[in-house]
Amino acid sequence: MKKRCLSFVLALIFSLVCLPVSALAAGDDEDFLYLSLGDSIAAGYGLPDAGFDILNGTHYEMENNFRNYSSQCYTALLADEFGWTRDQALNLGLPCAGSQTLLEILQTGSSDHLIFYSYPEIREYVKQADLISLEIGLNDALVPYQYNLFQNVNPKLYVVTDLIQSGALNLTTPELANLLVDSLRGVQLTWLEFQQLCNLLVSSLTPAAVNGLTATQTNLPQILDTIRELNPDAPILLLGYANPLPLAPTFVRYFDEMNEFAAQLAEEKGAIFLPVTHITYNLSAHPTAGGHAYISQQMIPVIRALGY
Repeated sequence: MKKRCLSFVLALIFSLVCLPVSALAAGDDEDFLYLSLGDSIAAGYGLPDAGFDILNGTHYEMENNFRNYSSQCYTALLADEFGWTRDQALNLGLPCAGSQTLLEILQTGSSDHLIFYSYPEIREYVKQADLISLEIGLNDALVPYQYNLFQNVNPKLYVVTDLIQSGALNLTTPELANLLVDSLRGVQLTWLEFQQLCNLLVSSLTPAAVNGLTATQTNLPQILDTIRELNPDAPILLLGYANPLPLAPTFVRYFDEMNEFAAQLAEEKGAIFLPVTHITYNLSAHPTAGGHAYISQQMIPVIRALGY
C-alpha cells in the first residue's frame, strides 16, 4: 500500500513538473488574461444571450459584453475549453468597427470612425494580456456597402431595410420567414425599378471591395504594431476572413485577397494566422452559433500548441 501511495505521489509530482508553465498560469493564475479583439463577429452579434445594448439603432453600449458575452460566442467556447473565468477571457468585440476604428481605439482609447466608441480601458487590457486574438477588417467593405444601399435604395423597399437594421435577420427561427414575407408584402417594383435595384446591388460591390481592401491593408499592419508596442510578448492570433456573400464574384476575389494579405502580414509581424473560411452565417452576415463553434475549433489546437 505504501509503495502504491509513493508511486502515486511521484507520478503527480512528475506530471506537475512536466506541465508547461503557461498551462499552469492559465489554469491557476488569476492574472492570466485572454483578449478577443474584433468587430461584431467577435462580439457575438446576433446570438441570443449577448450582453450589449443597442441604443437608437446606431449606438452600442459594449462594456457589459466585455464579460457578460454570449455563452455561444467563440470567446465563451474558448473559456469553457481552457477553464478561464470571465475575468480571464474578455470579449472586446465592437459592432460596426472597421480597422481604422480599432486602430484609433488602440492608439487613443476612442474613435468616431463609422461609429463612436470610447473605451480607454482597452489599451490597459492589451498591456496586461497573455494571449490576444484579432478579428477585424470585414466592415471596411461591408459597412460602406450597406450604407450606400440604404441611402440609395428605392423608397418602396424601406420596409425591408428597416427590417435589416432592426437586427431581426439574426433570428434562426421559423418567425424569420414570416417577418420576411410580411416586409415584402405590398412591395411592388416596376420592371425599371427592379433593374435599378439589381444595378445598385452589383455596382456598389466593386468600390466597396476596392476601398475596403485598401483600408485593411493600410490599418491592419498598424494595429499589429500598436498591439506590439503596448504588449511586446503576448502571442497574437490573427483570424482570417469568410465570405458572407459567396454568390458575388467581386466579393469572392476580395476575400481571397484579404486572406492572402492577412496570412503574409501575420508572417511578417510574428503573429499566427488562422484561416476560418467555412463560417456559417445568418442572413445578417453574422456567424450562427455553429459558426462560432467552428471558429473556436480552429483556435483550440493552436492555443494548445502554445502551451495553454
